[in-house]
Amino acid sequence: MDELTCDKHPQYEVKRKPRSMCPACWAMWDAKVAEEKRIWDEEHKVSSMRYHPATDGALKELAWNIATDQVFTSRHCRNMVEVTMCFPVLLMMELCDRKFLAANPPGLIWAAYKDAGPRAVNGLPMFWSAQFLSPDDLPKMEAYLKKALADRAKWVDVDQQGPVDIDEPIPGTGPCGEANFGLEGSSE
Repeated sequence: MDELTCDKHPQYEVKRKPRSMCPACWAMWDAKVAEEKRIWDEEHKVSSMRYHPATDGALKELAWNIATDQVFTSRHCRNMVEVTMCFPVLLMMELCDRKFLAANPPGLIWAAYKDAGPRAVNGLPMFWSAQFLSPDDLPKMEAYLKKALADRAKWVDVDQQGPVDIDEPIPGTGPCGEANFGLEGSSE
């Protein structure tokens, strides 16, 4: 926009709609209006994220995969800082999607261990994708998980690795804790 200067009209005229038919003045005006529209659209964009209800089969499969240590969940983390370190994609989401997640915390954030990146942070895996479980589906999945853990105990010596504690959610208010997902005013 700096190269769009007009010899006949001072550049401060770009603050209001040009009165002349000068193409340079109108080009500066159009660029200013386009930038203001882009900023407004970014600030007022509505998230397209929604939680879709999971099927019973999908919940049973997720519960079994958690019980057999094939899936990493947000419950493996002690706080939201660790969640965002394990799932950095949460911080790279568009602002409107982070606002949606902060207003409607997911019941569970999870990813399969096979999808983990080559690096780890503080002994925890990093994932460049994440799946969300609806807060409405969480109690049903937890019931399936308790059954899957009981079935697993029949086949695996639980004392070797220790049972998964599903009754201890991340400290905070929602199912995923105080999830602000990189928004201003973070308590962490």
